Amino acid sequence: MYLNSKQFLALLFPFVVAVIIYVFSSEIVQNISYFFSPYENYSNKTLNSKADIYLKIEEKSKKYLEIQNKLELRKANAEWIVKNMLYNKENSTQIHAQKEIIQVDEVTKESFVHKLEIIYPKAKVALVNGKIVHEGTIIDGAKVIKINNDGVLIEYQKGVKWLTLFR
Repeated sequence: MYLNSKQFLALLFPFVVAVIIYVFSSEIVQNISYFFSPYENYSNKTLNSKADIYLKIEEKSKKYLEIQNKLELRKANAEWIVKNMLYNKENSTQIHAQKEIIQVDEVTKESFVHKLEIIYPKAKVALVNGKIVHEGTIIDGAKVIKINNDGVLIEYQKGVKWLTLFR
């Protein structure tokens, strides 16, 4: 059973066409839009929509990186505040030695307004009128009773008062 030349060419023809299409595929795709203009419009629309989606994703990733950088900056600032501004048991003697002791007469103590500046509730520390206080600390004639997330409870001779941030 032998093949004649027509049968052999008929058998070989699909393989030859496949190789030609594979080799010249980029040129075929470029020139196909000439014959099928609706296909070009459809492909442009899908390409544009995919490009828009990509640009939106890229914009969101930039915002995410910006937020992440701000978060790292806030963490660094919080660490600096804890390190340099809040009460530290090891440096407490140095801090007290560096600050001046100001004596206030009784009239000024009565009318003194306490202002809460910073709360660090985990360490039960706060900054009131520029001074570092703990629970039990006496500041300008008033005693700090409690420090929590919301504010600082101060006891005066006449009663108690909550100091809160942003009030």
